[in-house]
Amino acid sequence: MARLLDGVDLLYLDEFHAHDPGDAMLLARLVRALPEQRAALVATSNHPPHGLLPDPRSHHLVLPLIAALEESCDVVELADRYATVELVGVPRLSSASADARRRFAGLVDVLCDADVRLLVEAVGPLEDVVDTDDLDHERMRSRLRLLGTAVTTT
Repeated sequence: MARLLDGVDLLYLDEFHAHDPGDAMLLARLVRALPEQRAALVATSNHPPHGLLPDPRSHHLVLPLIAALEESCDVVELADRYATVELVGVPRLSSASADARRRFAGLVDVLCDADVRLLVEAVGPLEDVVDTDDLDHERMRSRLRLLGTAVTTT
Protein backbone atom coordinates (compact mmCIF):
# COMPACT_ATOMS: atom_id res chain seq x y z
CA MET A 1 0.00 0.00 0.00
CA ALA A 2 2.88 2.38 0.71
CA ARG A 3 3.96 2.26 -2.94
CA LEU A 4 0.38 2.73 -4.14
CA LEU A 5 -0.10 5.78 -1.89
CA ASP A 6 3.34 7.29 -2.46
CA GLY A 7 2.89 11.01 -3.15
CA VAL A 8 -0.84 10.97 -2.39
CA ASP A 9 -2.00 13.73 -0.06
CA LEU A 10 -5.72 13.27 -0.61
CA LEU A 11 -7.64 10.26 -1.88
CA TYR A 12 -11.18 10.97 -3.09
CA LEU A 13 -13.60 8.08 -3.58
CA ASP A 14 -17.01 8.88 -5.06
CA GLU A 15 -19.89 6.51 -4.23
CA PHE A 16 -17.81 4.57 -1.70
CA HIS A 17 -19.31 1.08 -1.31
CA ALA A 18 -18.06 -2.48 -1.07
CA HIS A 19 -19.92 -4.82 -3.39
CA ASP A 20 -18.02 -7.98 -2.62
CA PRO A 21 -15.74 -9.36 0.11
CA GLY A 22 -12.58 -8.94 -1.96
CA ASP A 23 -13.30 -5.23 -2.44
CA ALA A 24 -13.94 -4.88 1.29
CA MET A 25 -10.61 -6.50 2.23
CA LEU A 26 -8.63 -4.31 -0.19
CA LEU A 27 -10.43 -1.16 0.91
CA ALA A 28 -9.76 -1.99 4.58
CA ARG A 29 -6.02 -2.26 3.87
CA LEU A 30 -6.11 0.99 1.92
CA VAL A 31 -7.98 2.91 4.65
CA ARG A 32 -5.64 1.59 7.36
CA ALA A 33 -2.59 2.65 5.31
CA LEU A 34 -3.75 6.24 4.77
CA PRO A 35 -2.67 7.64 8.18
CA GLU A 36 0.73 5.95 7.89
CA GLN A 37 1.23 7.71 4.56
CA ARG A 38 -0.13 11.01 5.94
CA ALA A 39 -2.87 10.95 3.33
CA ALA A 40 -6.46 12.02 3.88
CA LEU A 41 -9.57 10.27 2.63
CA VAL A 42 -12.64 12.08 1.33
CA ALA A 43 -15.44 9.79 0.21
CA THR A 44 -19.06 10.15 -0.71
CA SER A 45 -21.53 7.37 -0.11
CA ASN A 46 -25.23 6.76 0.25
CA HIS A 47 -24.37 4.17 2.88
CA PRO A 48 -23.05 4.64 6.41
CA PRO A 49 -20.03 2.45 7.23
CA HIS A 50 -22.18 -0.26 8.83
CA GLY A 51 -24.25 -0.38 5.62
CA LEU A 52 -21.33 -1.44 3.43
CA LEU A 53 -21.64 -4.92 1.92
CA PRO A 54 -25.11 -5.46 3.42
CA ASP A 55 -25.43 -9.10 2.32
CA PRO A 56 -25.80 -10.95 5.66
CA ARG A 57 -23.88 -13.96 4.30
CA SER A 58 -20.72 -11.91 3.93
CA HIS A 59 -21.24 -8.77 6.04
CA HIS A 60 -18.81 -10.12 8.66
CA LEU A 61 -16.06 -9.84 6.04
CA VAL A 62 -16.51 -6.06 5.84
CA LEU A 63 -16.14 -5.54 9.60
CA PRO A 64 -12.38 -4.78 9.31
CA LEU A 65 -13.20 -2.05 6.77
CA ILE A 66 -15.89 -0.60 9.05
CA ALA A 67 -13.44 -0.63 11.96
CA ALA A 68 -10.76 1.04 9.81
CA LEU A 69 -13.19 3.78 8.76
CA GLU A 70 -14.36 4.37 12.31
CA GLU A 71 -10.79 4.44 13.67
CA SER A 72 -9.21 6.73 11.11
CA CYS A 73 -11.99 8.82 9.58
CA ASP A 74 -14.52 11.35 10.73
CA VAL A 75 -17.80 10.26 9.20
CA VAL A 76 -19.97 13.26 8.38
CA GLU A 77 -23.52 12.44 7.50
CA LEU A 78 -24.87 15.50 5.73
CA ALA A 79 -28.49 14.51 6.18
CA ASP A 80 -27.98 14.32 9.96
CA ARG A 81 -25.95 17.51 10.22
CA TYR A 82 -27.82 19.97 8.01
CA ALA A 83 -31.49 20.97 7.84
CA THR A 84 -31.01 22.37 4.33
CA VAL A 85 -28.74 21.34 1.46
CA GLU A 86 -28.12 23.54 -1.59
CA LEU A 87 -27.05 22.26 -5.00
CA VAL A 88 -25.76 24.75 -7.57
CA GLY A 89 -25.46 24.27 -11.32
CA VAL A 90 -27.84 21.32 -11.71
CA PRO A 91 -28.30 20.57 -15.45
CA ARG A 92 -31.25 18.95 -17.17
CA LEU A 93 -31.03 15.35 -16.04
CA SER A 94 -31.42 14.14 -19.63
CA SER A 95 -28.00 15.67 -20.35
CA ALA A 96 -26.37 13.78 -17.44
CA SER A 97 -25.10 10.22 -17.53
CA ALA A 98 -27.28 7.41 -16.22
CA ASP A 99 -24.83 7.07 -13.32
CA ALA A 100 -25.11 10.77 -12.42
CA ARG A 101 -28.92 10.55 -12.60
CA ARG A 102 -28.85 7.53 -10.29
CA ARG A 103 -26.61 9.36 -7.79
CA PHE A 104 -28.88 12.43 -7.88
CA ALA A 105 -31.93 10.23 -7.26
CA GLY A 106 -30.08 8.53 -4.38
CA LEU A 107 -29.27 11.91 -2.82
CA VAL A 108 -32.90 12.97 -3.16
CA ASP A 109 -34.00 9.72 -1.47
CA VAL A 110 -31.55 10.17 1.43
CA LEU A 111 -32.55 13.80 1.96
CA CYS A 112 -36.25 12.97 1.74
CA ASP A 113 -35.94 10.13 4.25
CA ALA A 114 -34.15 12.53 6.63
CA ASP A 115 -36.64 15.37 5.96
CA VAL A 116 -33.86 17.73 4.80
CA ARG A 117 -34.89 20.73 2.68
CA LEU A 118 -33.22 20.90 -0.73
CA LEU A 119 -32.47 24.13 -2.59
CA VAL A 120 -31.54 23.68 -6.24
CA GLU A 121 -30.07 26.22 -8.63
CA ALA A 122 -30.79 24.71 -12.03
CA VAL A 123 -31.16 25.48 -15.72
CA GLY A 124 -34.93 25.73 -15.45
CA PRO A 125 -38.01 24.79 -13.44
CA LEU A 126 -38.31 21.37 -11.80
CA GLU A 127 -40.31 19.92 -14.70
CA ASP A 128 -37.51 20.91 -17.11
CA VAL A 129 -34.74 19.60 -14.89
CA VAL A 130 -36.29 16.17 -14.27
CA ASP A 131 -36.83 15.57 -17.98
CA THR A 132 -35.92 11.91 -18.32
CA ASP A 133 -37.84 8.75 -19.00
CA ASP A 134 -36.03 6.88 -16.22
CA LEU A 135 -38.29 4.48 -14.39
CA ASP A 136 -38.27 6.53 -11.20
CA HIS A 137 -38.53 10.05 -12.63
CA GLU A 138 -42.08 10.55 -11.33
CA ARG A 139 -41.00 9.30 -7.90
CA MET A 140 -38.05 11.71 -7.95
CA ARG A 141 -40.34 14.64 -8.86
CA SER A 142 -42.69 13.65 -6.06
CA ARG A 143 -39.88 13.38 -3.51
CA LEU A 144 -38.42 16.72 -4.62
CA ARG A 145 -41.82 18.31 -3.99
CA LEU A 146 -42.02 16.59 -0.58
CA LEU A 147 -38.66 18.11 0.32
CA GLY A 148 -40.04 21.55 -0.35
CA THR A 149 -37.41 21.88 -3.03
CA ALA A 150 -36.98 25.46 -4.16
CA VAL A 151 -35.66 25.59 -7.71
CA THR A 152 -34.11 28.82 -8.98
CA THR A 153 -32.99 29.15 -12.56
CA THR A 154 -29.59 30.25 -13.82
